[in-house]
Amino acid sequence: MSVVREHTQEIDGITYTCRTFPASEAVKILPRLIALFGARVVQIAMQAGPDQLEHYMAQPEILAAIVTEAAKAGAEDPEGWIVLKDLMANVTADKIRIGTSEVPGSASTHFDDHFTGRLMHLVKVAVWVATKSF
Repeated sequence: MSVVREHTQEIDGITYTCRTFPASEAVKILPRLIALFGARVVQIAMQAGPDQLEHYMAQPEILAAIVTEAAKAGAEDPEGWIVLKDLMANVTADKIRIGTSEVPGSASTHFDDHFTGRLMHLVKVAVWVATKSF
């Protein structure tokens, strides 16, 4: 029997809940995250304590550096960013944006509507999910 843990965090006024990935899914997603963000970013995110992570994600220059590195990797493999949608498979939020509405729902199912125009927010959520889901 697998042990599933749930984690909850408010990010930019939206409360997200994620579940740990089963090991078979985690070992598929982790190399893709490393290819997108780089080994050092993933290592730091996974080792950061809650206070450190909040501090990092509150720094626009850190977020911009993460996005820049991911954009470089994405230029080599445009499909690389899709790992973020896969990462959201076990994520729900209390306010998912669908058109002009905000309702509780799945961050994966409504990935495009919810994160369009919110790339920095997507990175914050992805980093948090990565620290809690593996």
